[in-house]
Amino acid sequence: MKIIKKLIVILAITSIPSTVVYAQDLNLTYADGNISLPLSPANSMSIDPNSGDINIATTANAENIGTSLGLQPVGNAPDISFQVILNTAATSATINATITEDAVYCQKGGLWGTSLTASNPPNTFVTGVTGQGTSNSSNYTLTCGNSFGKITENATVSGIVAVNNPVVTITATPTSVTSGGSSTINWAVTNAPDSCTFTGDWPTNITFTSNGPFSFSENNITSNKTYSVLCDNSAPGNSGTQTATVVVQGQSAWSSCAAPSEYVLNGAEDRTVIANALDTSQPFSYSGLFSELQGGAGTNSPWPGNFGESIQLTLNKNKYIAAQFTTNNIGYNAALQVSGTSNNQGTQSQNWTYMISECPGAFDSPVNNQPACIMAANSLRWSTKSTPTPGFPPGYFCRLDKNKTYYLNLIHSDNSEGNGYATSDCQSSSSYCGILAQMLEVNL
Repeated sequence: MKIIKKLIVILAITSIPSTVVYAQDLNLTYADGNISLPLSPANSMSIDPNSGDINIATTANAENIGTSLGLQPVGNAPDISFQVILNTAATSATINATITEDAVYCQKGGLWGTSLTASNPPNTFVTGVTGQGTSNSSNYTLTCGNSFGKITENATVSGIVAVNNPVVTITATPTSVTSGGSSTINWAVTNAPDSCTFTGDWPTNITFTSNGPFSFSENNITSNKTYSVLCDNSAPGNSGTQTATVVVQGQSAWSSCAAPSEYVLNGAEDRTVIANALDTSQPFSYSGLFSELQGGAGTNSPWPGNFGESIQLTLNKNKYIAAQFTTNNIGYNAALQVSGTSNNQGTQSQNWTYMISECPGAFDSPVNNQPACIMAANSLRWSTKSTPTPGFPPGYFCRLDKNKTYYLNLIHSDNSEGNGYATSDCQSSSSYCGILAQMLEVNL
């Protein structure tokens, strides 16, 4: 560090003490003012016997001394130079920054983020900053500084080839077969995946080799099959898991966690006739989610749906509905209230069972074996409150956990015959009976 003026200090020594005393500060008075310099603990001052120069070791920095004396230190702000290196496929770049002139710190900016690189002067200074895996054509900012100033420079990255997440398509043709039938599975992926993971009922020898498309036939299907694929590459995120399902007619599309004795009607889940709330002459298929029960397939009314809005369904004889839902983080007291049907839904069944379970179609296993999780009279009451609500007797609500997946199971039978709901109480001359219900919030 240089000073552009020379400070001359004249000391008049009038006596020499018998005991050496080390000063804590050096106080200087000069024509334009004065300055007090904190000295280093030991050997803070010395006199050159040849030149007579007085050397002072002080803990004050050059900027403070220069300010007090009206002097300015001489030096340069940091200098930054960049090198940008594209990878072989030009999908990303490495940025190397070389810094000279004793940078005390450097901070990234813009698309580079805001991370700070600091040093420990005077022992070390920032001499380089590197950014790897940069995947956008743009300017990347770096600001470096020291006591003489700061500088901001941009590294320009160009020629990056955009990488998008893989897109997987997978189909099963047909999606529903009789026991012993066959289905053809087709799948393909775009946007240059680096890897793909196959789960479910794929052949054991299937591996990822290229983008496809590929197909194979699954023969002699006697149980439901699922085929899932997830692909990844260098882009943020991935393809998401894409799935195709082949259902054996008369079996549920859900994979049940229930014991065979609890899984009624051999898993005959109904996903074929669900009545639209506005026009029951146009039945549609749904995918088994509770969020589709208000207004039809493609709607989005997650549990508990819209309080007070009608749920209008038709349910085939000798089948059941297992509508999957996931509770949210809100504490509710509510009830699914059943009403008499009209011509819009079809004939009302003489008897029915509505219940909530952790397994689809497990009518013999309500949640934690709570009697309240099976419909009593015309109301299935449930609660996600963390503690019982004062004013309601114990066991009044089917208690559910927050943020957990359950199934709302519906069937045209009260199982009064004790034969596992095999006897339908839908007495209609049609192949189905109607259901009309509302979800209502219960308050004191």
